[in-house]
Amino acid sequence: MFENNQGEEFEQVVIWANMQYYERREAVIQKIAVPWNVQRKFDYVSNSNTIVTAYPMGKSTVDFGGTARGKSIWFDAKVTKSKTSFPLSNFKDHQHEFLSRVADQGGLAFYLIYCQPANKTWLLWFRDFDQWRQENKRKSIPFKWLDENCVIVHPSKEIALDYLSEVFKHEQTDQGANN
Repeated sequence: MFENNQGEEFEQVVIWANMQYYERREAVIQKIAVPWNVQRKFDYVSNSNTIVTAYPMGKSTVDFGGTARGKSIWFDAKVTKSKTSFPLSNFKDHQHEFLSRVADQGGLAFYLIYCQPANKTWLLWFRDFDQWRQENKRKSIPFKWLDENCVIVHPSKEIALDYLSEVFKHEQTDQGANN
């Protein structure tokens, strides 16, 4: 159905989850739009402006950002059709840099990685990914590593994809370890 953008369907699930969090007053997390430059021309026949061309003005940050429980939350949603590993080419340098800065400021920075063939979503923390990247010369992350080092995100009774419950479980674990 979404052959040109395999991530669009997954993004819609995340958007729906964010709407559910919003309605429950648990979070305000939104899709971050890519800025576009739109050029218009006045059409005298229809007496209106017509879009002549439109193109992205530059790179966006990441797919989603907002606040939950007083924490800044930023993440990117990634999708693959691979059955064994997630290609590193799907991670963009400008997104990695942005998430690095979020993490440096104390924000929660991560990736949601969805594998279509397995119908599985992992929550990969930015710092864990950054460390993996520094220690490995591979061109992809094996799903076995994701299974061993990330949590799998599931829908809950109330939320289409309940990633925030996993985010805050991790936060509680980290705070306990730091005390």
